[in-house]
Amino acid sequence: MKLPPMRPDLTFNRIAVVLRGHLRTWPYNKDIVKKFYSSISHEVDYYVMLWDYEQTRNYDVTQDFHTSELVKHQLVPIPDNPDELGGLYNGWRGPAYLASLALPEITSRKYDMVFETRPDVIPVLNHKLMPTAPTYNEYYTTSIPIVNLQGGRPSANNACLDDWMLMMHPDRYSDMVKRAEGVQQHFFRELNTFGHQRALALYIQHLGMKIWRPKWLTTFFARPTTIEHLPGINFDEGWWPWVPIGTRPDCNRLIAYSNAWGSLPLGTKLRLLKRYNLGMEDWRNEFHWRRPKRPSPISE
Repeated sequence: MKLPPMRPDLTFNRIAVVLRGHLRTWPYNKDIVKKFYSSISHEVDYYVMLWDYEQTRNYDVTQDFHTSELVKHQLVPIPDNPDELGGLYNGWRGPAYLASLALPEITSRKYDMVFETRPDVIPVLNHKLMPTAPTYNEYYTTSIPIVNLQGGRPSANNACLDDWMLMMHPDRYSDMVKRAEGVQQHFFRELNTFGHQRALALYIQHLGMKIWRPKWLTTFFARPTTIEHLPGINFDEGWWPWVPIGTRPDCNRLIAYSNAWGSLPLGTKLRLLKRYNLGMEDWRNEFHWRRPKRPSPISE
């Protein structure tokens, strides 16, 4: 049994896509990502803000966009205090800081919706479902994990928010990127204890917004374990929340390849990064990598 192709009508007139963070597998998944956004909107404006690593400097990301669609591109140096809670290079402030660099342009243009995401995230439409945009008081994400707080039972009140795909009304973009301005005392306990995912959920609730996981979209990471399979995947089939008997949807299989990355031995991961010419610095959390200290100036 062959799955029928999914050909959604264009839903939006104009959307903004903010790609922030590390370059990672973007050279391999760029065409898939761009095809997704062009399939749901007549016009797509891209904002690309990346941490300044060797791989990022050696790869000209501007060549992947037409001049008219790339509104802003910027390489951002890593701060001197990359791992401190109050620094910019961490899960709480880092993504928001990079996204905030697009704020002047986004607020000066008219958009139906803003996507704040990562270059290595592949979005896939759920089969036959039409995209919808969040209202002013709604916030979309594709992952809402539940945590166990203080020994209690997990519940919806303990929701976290994974930040690799965030969707919002354009008039709310300014509110969201303001989380980069510092570590608010109100969220310090959650940041220090449960991490930035829980703090982000509380921050959105503090703004009076409701968090939704849209049924029309799913996402997965384009890990090094997926690269060799990407060319043969039929993304027009979409992702199926349920799989008909006798079928093996391509996107569902690809998610399994992506998830396999986390359980690989360190040596295998290093070989894959070398095979695909991916900078190890971009995967610093995998290897507990630390940026070398800057050499002290030597006086003559």
